[in-house]
Amino acid sequence: MVVLTVALLSLTSLTAQISTTIQVTTPINLTVECSAIPVAINPKAITTCEGRKIIFTFTETKISGTCPSAFTLIRKWDIADACGNKKTVEQKITVKDTKAPLIGFLPNIAVECSNITAAIKPIVIDECSKSNTLTLNETKDNNILCPDSYRLLRTWTAVDLCGNKSTRTQYITITDKTKPNFANVPPNVTVECIAIPPSTTPIVTDNCDKQVEISYKETNNIGKVNNTGCSYTMKREWTATDNCGNTNITTQFITIKDSKAPKFTTTITDITVACGKIPLPINPGAVDNCTKEVKVTLAETKTALNCPDTYILKRVWTAMDNCGNIAAQTQFITVQDKIAPSIFGVPSNVTMSCSQILTVPSKSVTASDDCDKQVDIIFKETKVNGNCPDTYGIKREWTAKDDCGNAATRTQNITVRDNLPPLFAQVPTNITVECSKIPNSSTIYASDNCDKKVDIILKETKINVICANSYVLTRTWTATDNCGNNKVTSQNITVNDFTAPKLVGVPPSIKLSCKDIIPAAATVNVTDNCATNLISKLNENITTGRCSKTIVRTWNATDACGNTTAATQVITIEDKEAPLPVVTPPATITLACGAAVPVAPALMFKDGCTENVTVSYAEEVIDSDNPNCSISKIIRRWTAKDTCGNATVVIQTVLIGTQGTGNKERLENNQITAKDNAVKENALSQNELAYPNPTDGALFISLKEKADEIQFTDELGRILLKKENISSGILNIDLSMYENGIYILQIKIGDTQKTQRIILAKP
Repeated sequence: MVVLTVALLSLTSLTAQISTTIQVTTPINLTVECSAIPVAINPKAITTCEGRKIIFTFTETKISGTCPSAFTLIRKWDIADACGNKKTVEQKITVKDTKAPLIGFLPNIAVECSNITAAIKPIVIDECSKSNTLTLNETKDNNILCPDSYRLLRTWTAVDLCGNKSTRTQYITITDKTKPNFANVPPNVTVECIAIPPSTTPIVTDNCDKQVEISYKETNNIGKVNNTGCSYTMKREWTATDNCGNTNITTQFITIKDSKAPKFTTTITDITVACGKIPLPINPGAVDNCTKEVKVTLAETKTALNCPDTYILKRVWTAMDNCGNIAAQTQFITVQDKIAPSIFGVPSNVTMSCSQILTVPSKSVTASDDCDKQVDIIFKETKVNGNCPDTYGIKREWTAKDDCGNAATRTQNITVRDNLPPLFAQVPTNITVECSKIPNSSTIYASDNCDKKVDIILKETKINVICANSYVLTRTWTATDNCGNNKVTSQNITVNDFTAPKLVGVPPSIKLSCKDIIPAAATVNVTDNCATNLISKLNENITTGRCSKTIVRTWNATDACGNTTAATQVITIEDKEAPLPVVTPPATITLACGAAVPVAPALMFKDGCTENVTVSYAEEVIDSDNPNCSISKIIRRWTAKDTCGNATVVIQTVLIGTQGTGNKERLENNQITAKDNAVKENALSQNELAYPNPTDGALFISLKEKADEIQFTDELGRILLKKENISSGILNIDLSMYENGIYILQIKIGDTQKTQRIILAKP
């Protein structure tokens, strides 16, 4: 009985130390579509005030956004209990409108080009906007078969009040398969060749093409003779083709006759000429009423007179049309021989270079005579020396004599000189190169029309010097022959230095703990394509934060032409070390009912990077169903945090009563260190079901496949949260309403169950 009294006094003393407070779960800020704004629900709140009655006062404020359906709702709850405790929480709901309007169905159709229907306006529905803008853009696609056979794209664009837009396109296939129609086609006729009617173009109409292309073709079957005389048929053919290649052909046949002989256009008279002046036969010309080009033939005969070179030449011209109608004309020419021979092909006087080759004189000169058909030619050549061996003259003389003793002489004078400069072969072209790739001087050659060995002199100069390795290198070659004729050529090599130096030995960026030794700056060497002995310059910039330090080391190098290069090493120093207890954490203890509960020890912690460590202590008393023991368990938690938020949680469990053996802890009282409370980018790579772990309240469960059940319990097995039939993806759970400690996450997928310990360490 005395033991019971002591236990009650101890519990009463413990209860007196607990003050009344309100614990409220702050609603999560949301971003939702305008059609999915959730209903306002009072947040979860717990008070230790007697009666546990809580009063909620709710207000909601709307803040306009960029458009009518995009705004912000600020929901505010003022919470109070009967003991005067008050707390206010807010929830921010960002409402957005990102869904485009829906455009009603438009059927695709196919029509003839003459039956294109007007556009039908579709129905537009939007979840948020009552007023939407609907515009039509009508285009032809690029796959146009022909101007009147194509696909018409009618694209409707719907835009709501927030600028979200959607499009729907109706495809109208337009074809043209109807050929054009002819009207007023000329009838078939029979006429004389001089009365052929002019061609007229018939009228053409088409269902689509407003200006049909008409081609005209006229053919004759001249040469076919029938029983009525010489005649032929003219065929006139009109072909109408619309824009899509649909073709229609119509014809007219004209039968044409010819019965009249041709007529000469020129009358030729009799003449007397020398044998060398016999005129060439001329075509006296003939015309016909039907034949466009009359064929005229010539026949010649000779009649000898008193000597062999005197005779009468008779010429007879005969004209015949296509139908055999004939006309004839005769001329008599009396021929005499009184003219000497003529010389042809004698070259004109020339001035030539010493390297040119003279033509053969005996084959370049001929002679003719009015009577003699084979005239004899005598050739004579004389050389006339000049002022020097390479300057001289040549005189060539030709004499022709016919059978009657008539003679003629022709002369050519040739002057030989050397006044041409040498010629270069394969002169290098102008180029632009980097300073490290200047080519060696090329060996070039020159030729001369007289000099077999030409002297060449090379000269190099630098111009337009910008810097030590950026200039223009001019190479000039001068070639001179034996007569002093010279030729100059040059090559410009534009030398640039655009290549920046290279830094060798730049260390990589690294991340260090606050306890690591910062390495000394490395020695970075410099190489360059043109310059040598370059030295790098180091610039070090240090940025210090509350829990981190960044050292940026930058090496720079610049060559003589101002080309610069830089390389950077970033050294990041962070504090991720959690505090550690100075002594071994207290172990789990078991007490008999009514035994005095030992006072919780004051644990000391130390941190490897910071001197300031904050230690908080929390104690949870769990009631017992045993009538002999009012308390079954006391859970003690020490939380140590450094200034960078790295935390360590130490738990001691005090078991009270004889049930200690059968009520073992499910978790061992090991030291738990929370080194990083940030959300991990890839939780599954660390074999976790949920992250971050430890968490400050927000927990994300990654499901690669559909889960049958998700269950969240405390360390005593009490179910705090249970969900069933969850789709794959990322599931967000808010744990901020629960106390710091260890919780159990269980996921069931078919016959498989996965379990993970979750540490809740709120700030």
